[in-house]
Amino acid sequence: MARKAAAKKPAAAPPKTRQSVLIKAFLARPRLLASLGVGAAVWLACAFLTPFEWSTGAILGWDACALVFIAAMIAFMAGKSPAEIRQEAAGQDEGQGVILAVVILAAAFSVAAVGVELSTAKADHGVEKAWRVALAFGTVAASWFMVHLIFALHYAHEYYAPSPELTGDAVAEGLSFPGKAPPDYWDFLHFSTVIGVAAQTADIAFTSKALRRIGTIHGIVAFTFNTVVLALTINLLAGLFGGS
Repeated sequence: MARKAAAKKPAAAPPKTRQSVLIKAFLARPRLLASLGVGAAVWLACAFLTPFEWSTGAILGWDACALVFIAAMIAFMAGKSPAEIRQEAAGQDEGQGVILAVVILAAAFSVAAVGVELSTAKADHGVEKAWRVALAFGTVAASWFMVHLIFALHYAHEYYAPSPELTGDAVAEGLSFPGKAPPDYWDFLHFSTVIGVAAQTADIAFTSKALRRIGTIHGIVAFTFNTVVLALTINLLAGLFGGS
């Protein structure tokens, strides 16, 4: 009697590491990856081909990254339907928190570099001083918008992620929007911008614990960012009118 062939057990999936999650998270976001590449290229060009200080090169590299990412994402978000956002959320369900943390840290570094740049500007005069001041404020504005754009994408993809508790095409949601129409990217950008400006919500409410936690982090980041911007502005005005 022939022996029955032993059924082969499927190979166990390799355990996920932080490195693999980070790599997959970036590969799933080609626009962010491309913008980081542009920023790195600008930073290296400034470091090796120009006489700029390290802080100026770092700021210009970050500005290039932020502006390319913002332009690419605005173009991507235009005209996207809720069904398309749901598909996008399904493909980017891994590593969202990692991306959020990386962008916040990068923005914090850029603001620190702005502080160094403004300290250097106190010893400058005329056009050079005006250039440094304009660069500093442009960097803060780009960083501010990029951070809240990332939060808007995070809210959208968490909202349209498949619900772990419900079956079928149900999504996780977690936010309550006025009206009956399903929200699109611009609704989430509105929500994120309101938190960024006021560190609180307006006409849209949290309805899930997961998004409330993200909202708490967002509010703290917004308050800190706005406080730093105010401090930099006061410092700059004191330097301008104090005479240096």
